[in-house]
Parts: sequence; C-alpha cells; structure tokens
Amino acid sequence: PLSLVDERETLGPGVTLDHDVVLEPTGFVDRHVVTADLSRRAVTSDLLTAPSIAQGTALTEQVNRAGAVAGVNGDFFDIDNSKAALGFEIQGGALRKSGDRNGGQSFAVTEDGVGQLLNLALAAEATWHGVAHPLSGLNESAIPAGAIAAYTSAWGAYNRAFVSGTNAAEVWVADGRVARAAEAPGAGTLPAGTT
Repeated sequence: PLSLVDERETLGPGVTLDHDVVLEPTGFVDRHVVTADLSRRAVTSDLLTAPSIAQGTALTEQVNRAGAVAGVNGDFFDIDNSKAALGFEIQGGALRKSGDRNGGQSFAVTEDGVGQLLNLALAAEATWHGVAHPLSGLNESAIPAGAIAAYTSAWGAYNRAFVSGTNAAEVWVADGRVARAAEAPGAGTLPAGTT
C-alpha cells in the first residue's frame, strides 16, 4: 500500500489518535485509531450513550456530554426505527440493555482495565403465579413473536408498540407488584422503578 497520511496526535496523557490514509489495490483506506493506555490511573473508559437507549445522538455529542477526550463508535444501530444500539450496553457496571445481534459478541473493559472480547447472554425471567417465564431481552429494539421482554425508564420515550409487533400487551410492574394491568404497548418514558 502507498501511504499518503501518517499522523499521530496526543489527546491526553496515555491517549493518542493515529490517522493513516493508504492507497490499497482496492482503493483508499482512511483509518482513525485511538490508543488508550488503560494501565495509567488517569485513563478510564466507560460506555458513551444518548440520554436514553432509544434515541440517536452523534458520537461527538456523547463525548462532549461525558467530558471524555475520545470516543469510538462500537456498535450498529436500529437506524430506521428506535435508534437503539443492537448490542449489549453496560455502563458503570450496570446492564442497560441486552443485545440482539451477533450472538452477544461484545467488547468490554474490565474493572482492572483489561480489554476483552466476550460472548454475552441474558439469563432472566419473570415469575407470576409461581411459574417462571424466560425473558427474551431487556430494552431491546425488537421482540420476537411470542416472547416476553422487559423495558425500564432507560429505554426512553420511543413507542414500545413499534418494537413489540401486533397482538402485544404491556404490564407495568413496580416493587414486585402489577402497577398497571395489560394494555397495548405505548409511548412515553416509564416511571422510575417501573418495568
């Protein structure tokens, strides 16, 4: 390959940005690579997101809101519908949403600052009348036919009817009790503490 651009910029202590442009036999390749030395105490990482799961925002907006020095687009999104990421989201050690793409293949950084490739899966259930029912997902961008999924206020205001399909019902649960009986799925952010 013919190298046209080869630049390195320091974004902060232990964080660099490399920008390379090369001409390959198949065409131009324009690469931006962020390198973070996670062994340095001052360098941390976490998930950058929109204010709610079902809301698209630019990566630069997410970086600026978090006060980060860099961000990497690390997922595909439900572009024509909810704008939700398709993979798992874990932020600050807490699960925000499960993933419904590539068998749960994910990238994560451990609390010790080690990057890992993982295969994640959700194992969750809802129990009523003493019978456990498996959940297909948490705050997912699509619910399979005949499945049960859980949504929280982290999902946001996007209409849950658009992800649940036809013949769906929504039951609100708060403090382990039914707070609203079965109705058609709706829009609007769920009250805090309600699933």
